[in-house]
Amino acid sequence: IKSMGFKASRTHDWSLINPGQRVCDYYFMFPLMHLDAKDPKNYLFSRTDYLLNLTREKLGHEIFFRLGASIEHSDMDAHFNVLIPEDFEKVAEIFAATVRHYNNGWGNGHNWGIKYWEIWNEPDNRNVWDLRDDQKAKIEPSARDQKRMEFFVKFFVMCLKRLKSEFPELKIGGPALTALKLDYFGALLDGCKEAGVAPDFISWHYYGADPDMIIKW
Repeated sequence: IKSMGFKASRTHDWSLINPGQRVCDYYFMFPLMHLDAKDPKNYLFSRTDYLLNLTREKLGHEIFFRLGASIEHSDMDAHFNVLIPEDFEKVAEIFAATVRHYNNGWGNGHNWGIKYWEIWNEPDNRNVWDLRDDQKAKIEPSARDQKRMEFFVKFFVMCLKRLKSEFPELKIGGPALTALKLDYFGALLDGCKEAGVAPDFISWHYYGADPDMIIKW
């Protein structure tokens, strides 16, 4: 990896390549959602601390931290960790605590100055942002993708406002869509504008082998 000249490592899906380790994903670092998200005793940061420190010390990489969940390749109707959170405000607080731990030493943490923080990954993908059963029961199948997007816009705006209120100096954005979906980004940015908050960056993926396609977008 060093010989390829990469400068940063992004933390999405790291729990999948570290089997059995509770790393990076918010529900691994804060496993009991009924507890107080403002109390550092309720977090399990040590495993992620080790992994990130290894990345920084051995590779010399900056950390690009994805706040959220890894993809869940289970049955399309049997998701567990990637279900839309019941309490958006609490997850936003968990995200803030995570930033505080790694940049401000909170909870026996570090002062690593991680600059880039990405809210979620591929919310347009049901394997990473899916409706709960109680939500599905109230929404017609043909309308579920639209509702998933609407829920995510609300979630993203709440998390962005929470993080920017405490960490205005950092670069906070997202949400790493599966492609450059202008309608989705339009809804997301409209929601941000209405709330009076702006992401520092927007992100998406390209699945393919032709770099020219990125330029064509």
